[in-house]
Amino acid sequence: MKVKINYQGILVEKTGIESESISEAGSSLLVLETIRGMHPSLRDMNFVVAINGVISHGDIEIKGGDSIALIPPAPGG
Repeated sequence: MKVKINYQGILVEKTGIESESISEAGSSLLVLETIRGMHPSLRDMNFVVAINGVISHGDIEIKGGDSIALIPPAPGG
């Protein structure tokens, strides 16, 4: 099962890529743990997670074919 990961903003700079596919499904927390293991520069960064275009809060089930966007928080208040 493949899951597509799309990086936005400064996350592209930190990873060196705009997107990639990983062979990981299950929970969103497991997928994020896998991504942070692949890209240590993301370990201490906060970002918003969108799954299939919907902002996610908490641990969500991820299935093969899902698309995950990692979006850095917007500056300002």
